[in-house]
Amino acid sequence: MTEDRLKELFKEKGAIVPTSVTTFPSKSDRSSAGICEFPTTQSASEALMLCNHTPVVCAQGKAPYIVKLAYAGGRDGREFRY
Repeated sequence: MTEDRLKELFKEKGAIVPTSVTTFPSKSDRSSAGICEFPTTQSASEALMLCNHTPVVCAQGKAPYIVKLAYAGGRDGREFRY
C-alpha cells in the first residue's frame, strides 16, 4: 500500500484526506503499516469509521488487502495521532 493509494482510499470513501502519511518498511508484500495524521480528532474519527476494514485490490495476490485502522498515542504521550 503506497501513501498515494491510501490517500486515494480516504478520498473515495468521502473522508478527509490525512495531512501526513508515513509508511514503515514492510516485512512482506502482503502487509503494510504506518501512521496517518489528521487535522482534528473529529476528522480522524470519521476517517476511521468510513475506511476501516475496507478491502483494497492487491496485484500481488488473489485476496485483497483489508485496511485496518487504529488510534496511536502521540510522541509526547499526551496527544493522540489518528
